[in-house]
Amino acid sequence: MSETNSHLDMRALRKRLKWNQGRLARFLGVHQSTVSNMERTGNPPEGAVLIALRVLSAAADAGTADALCPELAAAE
Repeated sequence: MSETNSHLDMRALRKRLKWNQGRLARFLGVHQSTVSNMERTGNPPEGAVLIALRVLSAAADAGTADALCPELAAAE
């Protein structure tokens, strides 16, 4: 299990999904600056964020990740 933790690359997952930091932050329930900081420093995700990223990674593998956090509609 710890091997999985060390190999979870949040930035790589986000890029694979073509999500911006804001969208990933909405999915994780954190601020965009938190996502930015975690990517920049390389600090591994923990707790609920790690669990959510595992779910997102599995959904990405299945091709269903976009359904977990739809794009926001453009402001009118």
